[in-house]
Amino acid sequence: MTGFSVQVNASKKMALLLLFVSLLALHVFLCTSQSQSNPHSKNAAFQVGVLLDLDSPTGGIGLSYLKMALSDFYALHSNYTTRLALHVEDPKGRVIDSAALAVRKDPTIPAAIIRLYFHDCFVRGCDASVLLKTTSSKNPSEQDSVANKGLRGLDVIEKVKAKVEAECPGTVSCADILAFATRDSTYKAGGIYYNITSGRRDGTVSLESEVTQFLPPPFLDVPPMLQFFTNKSMSVIEMTALSGAHSIGLSQCSTFSVDLDDVTPYRLDNQYHRNLKRNMGVLTSDQVLASSPLTADIMKKYIDNPEVWVKDFAEAMVHLGNLDVLTGTKGEIRNKCGTVN
Repeated sequence: MTGFSVQVNASKKMALLLLFVSLLALHVFLCTSQSQSNPHSKNAAFQVGVLLDLDSPTGGIGLSYLKMALSDFYALHSNYTTRLALHVEDPKGRVIDSAALAVRKDPTIPAAIIRLYFHDCFVRGCDASVLLKTTSSKNPSEQDSVANKGLRGLDVIEKVKAKVEAECPGTVSCADILAFATRDSTYKAGGIYYNITSGRRDGTVSLESEVTQFLPPPFLDVPPMLQFFTNKSMSVIEMTALSGAHSIGLSQCSTFSVDLDDVTPYRLDNQYHRNLKRNMGVLTSDQVLASSPLTADIMKKYIDNPEVWVKDFAEAMVHLGNLDVLTGTKGEIRNKCGTVN
């Protein structure tokens, strides 16, 4: 029996190894097939080290990574290798993680990227339209909206995109890069990790006028604010959970900015809900959550059970990332995130 057990264990290890090699070959094939159409590509495929995400809880070669790779690969669309997007190696073999470097230099970057993601997904869906710059004064882009004047982190996404394009051009969309950068920012700021799918394509339209149409302003009471979320098929629980992202946010004014949570300003946690209970909210649309009959019980649950908020927040972020995504032949894969091809 002992010999049989050892043989079975060895077979399992060999099966896992073969599965990993197959996935690696699949990643390389897809990236190579995309690169062959571009004669200026420096490398036909990523190096093996790119597959190691040392900053994530699933980093390293193991069953957890294999499960996530399968999930990411088969979910939205099967033509992209977005798991490779945020960890590109330079010629000397050093792992370049622009998002991680930015966070080390500026601890407010996670909040900036999460806010950027929300502002993108609520207008036209998660298509990176918020990253597009205005090219004509007659058609100002989303960036020119008053609500988007304080957006930051665009340069971080553009730097990641440039590194990805240098290694595997025309393969990973700006929309996917923003989605994964947001997921990683959420983990870096609060240890909250969730699996997301890849395969989003980039939009080609960005209109300032649509921001006020779809993005909830910060001065609303709960019922009208909830209507904005209902229009996106999101629930009152998701709305309340997502407000917790303000735990690491800044409120921008024309002359000053202030931490939305001055207790744990760089930590994504349920402290902001606690602050609202003490009437310490900065935004009207947040403070009313503590007193409205539609949300007060949810708020109390998050204050008493932070793990419930973590679960609801992660699930809401997954839902947010799937809003009105472009897949298949819709949209494009931009060469640069700030302009259409």
